[in-house]
Order: sequence, then C-alpha cells, then structure tokens
Amino acid sequence: MSSILSLLNSIICIISILFSSVFLPAESGLQWKKDNITVYSSVNGAYYPRIIKLDNGTLLCGFTTSDNLSKTAVKVLASNDGGNSWSDEPVIASCNPEYNCDNANFIQLENGDLLLAYRAVLTHNDKTYTSLRTSVSHDNGKTWSAHSLIVEYTNQLFKGVWEPHLFFIGDTLAVFYANDSLINNGDLKDWQQNIEYRLFENGAWSEKHIVSSGVETNSRDGMPVLCRLLDGSYALVVEGTKSTSLKNIKNGMFIKLMISKDGLNWDAQKAINIYYPEDSSRSAGAPGITCLPDGRIAVSFQTDEDCAGVGSIPEGKGYTMKVMVSSRPVTSLTKRIVFSSPEEPFEMPDDKYALWSAVFCIDNELIAATCTNLNGNSILLKKADI
Repeated sequence: MSSILSLLNSIICIISILFSSVFLPAESGLQWKKDNITVYSSVNGAYYPRIIKLDNGTLLCGFTTSDNLSKTAVKVLASNDGGNSWSDEPVIASCNPEYNCDNANFIQLENGDLLLAYRAVLTHNDKTYTSLRTSVSHDNGKTWSAHSLIVEYTNQLFKGVWEPHLFFIGDTLAVFYANDSLINNGDLKDWQQNIEYRLFENGAWSEKHIVSSGVETNSRDGMPVLCRLLDGSYALVVEGTKSTSLKNIKNGMFIKLMISKDGLNWDAQKAINIYYPEDSSRSAGAPGITCLPDGRIAVSFQTDEDCAGVGSIPEGKGYTMKVMVSSRPVTSLTKRIVFSSPEEPFEMPDDKYALWSAVFCIDNELIAATCTNLNGNSILLKKADI
C-alpha cells in the first residue's frame, strides 16, 4: 500500500511540474543597456528601491535610508528625463520619525494624489511594534503628509506586518502585505506567514482577507507584488519556503506565482513554482513582477545560487538580482508558463550584493532597480529595450 501511495505522490508531483510551471532555457528578448544609472549614493546605506511614473511623466524613486537621520525613513527622488538623471536632494516621504520606516510602495489616485505605503517599526522594552501606514502627496511628490494607518500590532517577538504593495483591484484600492504577527499567539508556527490584503472603502481600510494562509500552505510566503494581465486578471508573486511539488527544497526560498481572475479570490494551493535554485541550500527571494506591453510577464528576484560560498544578507555578500521573462503572454487561462533563462542586469562579485530589487515596465523599457554596495552604497537602475 505504501508503495502505491508513493507512486501516486510521484505522479502528482510530475503532473504539477508539467502543467503548472516550467523554467526552460529561452530568449528573453531584452536588450540590456551597458551603463548603470546611479539614482542615489548613500553614506549609511540605501535599500528597497521602488519606482512609479506619474501622470505628468515624472518618475519617482522611493527608497530606505538613515542618512542624516537617527532612524530609517523613506526618501523620494524625482527624474524628469525618463530615469536617466535624478534630483540631488531627496524628500522624506514617511511621516513617522519616531519609527524605523521601510518598504516603500507608490500608487497614483484618479484625482492625481500620490499615496506611499510603508512599514513603521519600533522595538522597545522587549516588545516590537509594527504598522503599515500611508503618506499622501498633493503636488507630485514634492511634499508629503500622513494619510492613514492600515494595520498595527505589538508583539513580544520581532514579528508583525511587512512589505505593503498598493494596487487597484478594479476601481478599488487594495494593499497586499505579509503578516507573521500571529506567531505570537500560536496561530502560526515560526516558519509560517500569511499573505493578506485590505481594501480602502468609504475612507477606511477593511478587515483583512487571506490570500495565502501559512497554516494551510505550511510556508513562509512573503513579499507580495502584483501586476494586471492583459485579460484583466491579476498575477501575484511571493517568496515561499514550502511546496507540495518541490520535495528537494530544504533550507532555501523560491519564487511562487498565483493568478486570480478578479484579484479578490485567490487559491494558494494552486500557486505555480516558477523559480527555485537547483542547489536546495540556496535561495531565491524578494520577487518583483510587471506585465510587458505584449502581455508577457517579467519577474525579478534575488539569489545566492551563483556565489562561491553561501550568500549572507546581513554581511551583504553573494546575492545578485536576476530577471526572467515568459516566452508568451500570460492570462488566467494559461496552463503552462515557460520562462527565459534568468539574466543578471548587474554583475556582482561574491563579496558584493544586489538586493531588494524590483522591475518596472515604463515607456516600452524594462527598468531594473536595486540597492548595492558595488561601488559604495547606492541605488542603481539599468534599462532594457523590450
């Protein structure tokens, strides 16, 4: 009986891989330009760059730094030439100097106002306070003021809410985020984490909706990022730690993709495993996603799979950014996604890093954004013709 069950499990795994997700060598069609573009050079470090193109054509880049501050804050720079050059003096956009702020994410509203979502964290007397908040700008990012509190928790452990991602689901503003605060009351185990979202309706944020339950997936899914596909459906990428169809995953993370027709109803059990290192001790995490004009999707992630030793994020070693592109347009009806071989926009030696990266499709160019210690601490961009 046990041999029959083992055979059935093997068949299920093979079917899952064949009909849900594939990574095969293919050409991305991207033409990366030679030079890196420096957005910001930092003294103390700059991290987690995120870009938006405004209705007036201006590009904004938000990032985290503690330069000239006692705690980290989200700062914003502007570009009026498509990202080739950037303003000299960043503007502080997070409105809580008493907290360490991070994880910038922008969206522009129909009336032209800008919202910036970010996390605000403070550890004091063995307790950790975490919250997700928004700031608003009425002048295209020149000045910012407090807008709303999305969610907050106070815990005994360094657990809470992280990585907000603002997105319109139809005409309704939503925020997707990771939540491991429930570990404190025993609802989650230490290796589990939820992906949740809330809707902004009637001037307030709704109760949480679960996209991916850490209990049900037994995975620490995190860092959600969305894009809208050409057929109006939605794609969501996360980093994960467990999978029913990848038995060789041991210590590392990998990239998962989910598709929802309406953006409100998600089935985490049908997540597609779109990239994982062949060496199960290595990781692929911190994903980004964007939809190209022809309907293909570009996915970015960070990985230590190519460094001589195991990568270490605290020391900033061994991690680089990679980008892969689907070979065909992706919709809610797509049964099999083939991706190109991952490409490195920024070449990193083993003692350097390219971390907390993202990709953006702007004006028929793919823009890769990363933070690095390649030549000092900085935020870098690289463009590719699509």
